[in-house]
Order: sequence, then C-alpha cells, then structure tokens
Amino acid sequence: MQSTTAVASLRSANVLLVAAFIAVNIADALTTWVAVGRGHVEGNPFMAALMGSTGVEATMLMKFAVAAAVAGLLLRRDRAKLLIVPTVLLGLIAVNNAVVIALG
Repeated sequence: MQSTTAVASLRSANVLLVAAFIAVNIADALTTWVAVGRGHVEGNPFMAALMGSTGVEATMLMKFAVAAAVAGLLLRRDRAKLLIVPTVLLGLIAVNNAVVIALG
C-alpha cells in the first residue's frame, strides 16, 4: 500500500504532466495556425485534410477537444505517464513550427 504522501506526489506529477501535454498542444496549434496563415503546409496528412475540409480554427478546436478528453481519461485512470512520449514529440513539433515561422 502506498503512503498518503506518495499518492499525493504521484497525483501532482500526473497533473503536471497533463498540464505540459495541454501546453504543448496549445503551442503546436498556435504555431501551426501562424505557419499555415503564412502559406506553409501542414505536414500531417490527416490534419491537413481536416483543415482543408473544416478550416484551421475548427480543426484546432477538435484537436483541443480530443487532447483534453485523452488527458482527462488518462489522469482519471492514473495513466498520465502514457503522455510522456506524445508530450515530448509534440513539443519538438511546436519548436520545429516556430523555426519554420522564424525562417520564413
């Protein structure tokens, strides 16, 4: 059995990870929105098709809804650690988007 302190610490770490996941989703969405607005092309074929059919703003809202639902579900089930890899990868994608924007 885990101590109360250990459970609270794990819960705090899970909440922090979910917050990081949401933050990189926001960074990815914002940098994608700016890049696409400047004439760059979305590299993810699924997202590009969705943007083409629903628009950038609607696609970003759907992305946030899915990300929040997944993060909430994993947090409730104490499985937030499954967000580590997607969080790192999405962070790298957001950095790449920022570099693309900066270089024009």
